[in-house]
Amino acid sequence: MAFVGSAVSVGQKSFVSGGFVCTSRPGVFGRAMAPAVRGVRGDSAPRENAGGARMALSAYAKIGILVYAVLVGGGGVSAFFKTQSKMSLISGVVSGIALLVAYSQNSIAGAGVVAAILTVVFAIRYVKTQKVVPAGALGVVSLLFCALFVAAELL
Repeated sequence: MAFVGSAVSVGQKSFVSGGFVCTSRPGVFGRAMAPAVRGVRGDSAPRENAGGARMALSAYAKIGILVYAVLVGGGGVSAFFKTQSKMSLISGVVSGIALLVAYSQNSIAGAGVVAAILTVVFAIRYVKTQKVVPAGALGVVSLLFCALFVAAELL
C-alpha cells in the first residue's frame, strides 16, 4: 500500500492533493490519462459520492431560487411598465418575495411549490392566449426551475 507522500510504482507520476494520492497512468498513445484517485492508504477511493452530488444539486437549487426570484419579480415589474398590467406587477412581486422568503429559510421545497403554481398559471395563460411570449416561455422556465427544485429535494 502507498501512503500519502510515498513513491508510486515506476512509469506513473504522482502528486498529493487534499489527502489523496493521485497517479496518472500513460494512455494508449503514451499520453497521460485522467488521474486515478486513491485513498490515504493507497486503496481505491469509493466512487459513491451521493452526498457530494446532493450537496452540489442543492447548491445549484439555492442559486436557482435567487435567479428565479429576480426573473419573476423583474418580469412582473417589466410587464407593468410595458402594458400597465397591475395584475402582472402584483403577481410578479408577490412571487418574487415568496421565492426570496424560501431562499432565506433554506426551503427548496417552498420554492418548488411557487414554481409549480407559476407553471400551472402560465400553462393556463398559454392555452387561453396561444402566445409563446410571455406565457409559453415563462411556463417552460417555471417548469425547468420546478424540476430543479424537486430533484434537489428528492435526490
